Amino acid sequence: MDLNYYIQMAEASPNISDQIPHFFAYRIFPPWLAGVMPGSAEFSFRILNIASLFLLVYSFYILMTEIKQSKKFALLATFFFIFNRYFFQLQAWNYFQLSDVLSNAIIFLAVIFIRREKYFHVAFLFLLGVMTKETTLVIIPIALVAQITKVKSAQNYKSWLDVAAELLPGIILFFVLRAVIQSKGEENLIAQTVEESWKYLSIKVWLKTWIIPFIPFSFVPLIYFNEFSDFSKKNLDLITLFLIVGFTTMLGYDYERLSSPASPLIFGFTAYIIKKLHDAKKIFLKELIVIVLFVIATSFYHLWGIFKLQNSVYSLIVSLLSLLAITALFICLKLNSSSKSLA
Repeated sequence: MDLNYYIQMAEASPNISDQIPHFFAYRIFPPWLAGVMPGSAEFSFRILNIASLFLLVYSFYILMTEIKQSKKFALLATFFFIFNRYFFQLQAWNYFQLSDVLSNAIIFLAVIFIRREKYFHVAFLFLLGVMTKETTLVIIPIALVAQITKVKSAQNYKSWLDVAAELLPGIILFFVLRAVIQSKGEENLIAQTVEESWKYLSIKVWLKTWIIPFIPFSFVPLIYFNEFSDFSKKNLDLITLFLIVGFTTMLGYDYERLSSPASPLIFGFTAYIIKKLHDAKKIFLKELIVIVLFVIATSFYHLWGIFKLQNSVYSLIVSLLSLLAITALFICLKLNSSSKSLA
C-alpha cells in the first residue's frame, strides 16, 4: 500500500496528486524529490534511500557522541543500530519507505542541534520534517523539555519567545499543508485515536512495541534499572523521544518499524553500560565478541536482512535465543559487579 502511494506521488511530481489518502498525502518531500530526479521512480527512490541511510547512520553516530560516549562506544551503539532488522535493514530493503529514513534522520539531527542550541538549524529541519512525515512533530516536546531543563538549571537561558520562533514556522506549515492539499478520505485524529486505543490493553502490541524491536537488549534497562534511571535523567530528550514514540506507535501498525526513533535511548544506554563494565574490567574481549555475534544473529530474518532464514519459526527461534543469551550475560555481569563500580 505504502509503495503504491509513494510511486503515485513521485509520478505526479512536480505537481501534487489529489488521489492520495491521508496521511500519505502530506508526506510530499521524499516522493517529490524522487519524482524530479531523472530516470524511473524506482531508481530515484533507491538512490535517495541509499544516501538517506548514510545520513541516518551518521546522525545516529553523532547523537551517540552527544551523550558523552567515546568514539569507540558510539561506534558500538551505531553497530547495534545498523544490524537491527527493523530500524535499519528493513529500511534498506524497502527503499520506497524513504519518508521513514529521512524523518528518522531529521529527528536525530534535530535532537543534536537542540542540544547544541543551533536554533536556526532546528527550525529548518522541522520545516523539512513536517513535509516528510508527521512523526517529526516529536521535535516539539523535545525542544520544550530542553528549554524547561535550561530554565530550571539557570544555564544558557533561552526565552520562550525564541523557542516559539524556532517551532512556529513548522507548526504553521503543518496546518497549511492540510488546508491546501486535497486528500482522499476524512482525517479525524481524535476518532482514530479512540478507535485504536484498545491496543493499550493488548499484550501482543506491548511486546511488538517495547520488547521485540530492541532484541537482544530489551531487558538491559531493567537489569540495570538504577543506572538506566540516572542515564534517563541526564538525557531527558532521549527518554522523551522514547516514551512519545512508544505510546504513539502503539496506536499504529508495523510497531517494530515505527519504534525506530526510540532506539537512541536503548542502544545508547547499552553502549554506556558496556563502557562502564569495560572500564571496571568486568567485561573483556570475549564478552564483546559474544555480544557482537548475537547482535548479528538477530539481523537474520525470513523476509529481509543479511541472511534470509527459511521461515518465521526460525526467525522466532533466533530472536528468542539471542534475547535469552544476552539477558543472561548481562545478569551475570550485574551479579559480578556492584552498583558502585558503575557509578
